[in-house]
Amino acid sequence: MFKKLLALGVGLLACTSAFADYVLYEFAPDSPVSGYFVQHEDDGSIAHFSLFMSDASAGIGVQYYPFFGDGAVSLTGASTRFGGDGPTNFTLYSDYGGDVRSIFGIDFRRNGLGGYDFSAVHETSLWDWDGWTDYAGTVTGSLERGVMFPALAEELDSYGGYHPGIQPIVPVDLGPQEVPEPAGLALFAAGAAAALGAIRRRKQGGAHLAR
Repeated sequence: MFKKLLALGVGLLACTSAFADYVLYEFAPDSPVSGYFVQHEDDGSIAHFSLFMSDASAGIGVQYYPFFGDGAVSLTGASTRFGGDGPTNFTLYSDYGGDVRSIFGIDFRRNGLGGYDFSAVHETSLWDWDGWTDYAGTVTGSLERGVMFPALAEELDSYGGYHPGIQPIVPVDLGPQEVPEPAGLALFAAGAAAALGAIRRRKQGGAHLAR
């Protein structure tokens, strides 16, 4: 019996060590951003994300998942105020098929309840029969540290630690956490904004935007 328990303990330890270097954060069910993202525990770099942002005031929703092909959804920036112990702020650029472009930047802070609050800004353009329509807004909510999926950890390991659609970016250290700075999100989005304008002039295509 002791040998069986020992073997089980060793097995669990091995399983844990296989994905102990990843941290998964999940958004609260009632937040306007749903889904999760994964970052490396050692340097806070984003390894994977799967998000859906819903902005009720604008009446739109956008899916963000690492993607290359007819368009792209990519990580464009990362920063931190947590000193390696908390979620990494990041910015995404989404270009699905030519009919929707979106810049999304999210910033986190501790909420004193064992979790984190966030503020996320987006600039989204939708193509329809009348041409381009621009939307912009800010959504807020909360998230907490979740449990890493072993299968996802194994998959990321097989790709060298990052989803194939993600360029590794070590977060810029912004110093001790104080208060959220929405202006910082605008700086994040600056690099993606140029790409947004350039691609908008070139592409038109299928829809991947939920309205």
